[in-house]
Amino acid sequence: MKIKLNIHNNYKIIALIALAIGAVLSYYEISQLFDEDIIIPDSADYFIAISNFIFFTLLSGILIYINTRTLNKHEDLRHFIYSALAVATFSLYIWLVHDPVADRSNERHSEIYDDYYRHRKKERRERGKHSLYFHEKGEDWMGVSVILLFAIYGFSRIYNMSRRKEEIERKLEQLKNESLQSQISALNNQINPHFFFNALNALHSLIVEDKKEKSLEYVSNLSHVFRYILQSEKKDLVNLSEEFAFLETYRFMLSVKYEQKLNFNIQVDKKYDNYFLPVLSLLPIVENVIKHNEISNKHPMTVDIYIDGNDYLIIKNEKREKLDRIDSEGIGMKNLNNRFRLLTKKEIKIENTPLVYSVCLPLSMPKQ
Repeated sequence: MKIKLNIHNNYKIIALIALAIGAVLSYYEISQLFDEDIIIPDSADYFIAISNFIFFTLLSGILIYINTRTLNKHEDLRHFIYSALAVATFSLYIWLVHDPVADRSNERHSEIYDDYYRHRKKERRERGKHSLYFHEKGEDWMGVSVILLFAIYGFSRIYNMSRRKEEIERKLEQLKNESLQSQISALNNQINPHFFFNALNALHSLIVEDKKEKSLEYVSNLSHVFRYILQSEKKDLVNLSEEFAFLETYRFMLSVKYEQKLNFNIQVDKKYDNYFLPVLSLLPIVENVIKHNEISNKHPMTVDIYIDGNDYLIIKNEKREKLDRIDSEGIGMKNLNNRFRLLTKKEIKIENTPLVYSVCLPLSMPKQ
């Protein structure tokens, strides 16, 4: 169970708790001031009652502060020693100030009410010594102080152990998030080199063919694509509309090489624009289509993109394997699946039949 009350170095909370303890422990002394059947109070009685409240409030506050100021378990013995020294220091007040004043006051009340209690012996026996000796003696204060010492020390150990557990859990969560971010960055970085090579290779072809206008347009689109990829290092999840905007720019770049031989048939309702998926999810899938399939005038390629009934984004293409088949370990799809698992706690689905290859990406609903 997590402790919601933060006492550690919170002076307001410590003061409130100390005031509450002081009020409880001084209740007897203060309540007797208003009991006319027992006492006619004088200045000494008010002094003892008020000093009782201040004494236990200050002692409680100091003990709580000592025992909660650090969470290091190796400080437990030092906390106890300092607490014992605090009680010993406060005991000097009891012996030097409280006892002399309380003894004189109790003697005064004893004389005043001696005849009164002589006729009410039964009530005196029932009410005990406090019916006669109105003010508690110094040893009573010391006994309460020692009990207070052990009670606060014990509860503080429980509190500190809970706080240490929360601190450990927080640090583990922080390390987990840092590790997660490192894994995602590493996976994203594995996307970039392959894409950059293909993009620069296409640009080189345009320059060689002396197609200046086409080259300038290609460079403009390439800059948008590069910007999106570079910004992906600062993003984890993006809207589906952002991925489609990236795909549209990338599609122009592909048209430089494949012209009308590579087409995309996107049938996705606008209501899915704000659904989320990991950044750069579509790039490795499109590259995978290009890498493993023949794309020519004789065998043009159409990539179908749509949403199924389970909110999966489906990217499907007919398989037309190249004559010079490329052996693949499926690293791109493994990386993509790892990113989905890390960021969305979901996994992609791949359907690979003799005729069709499709990748199913689970979309995350926007937060309400």
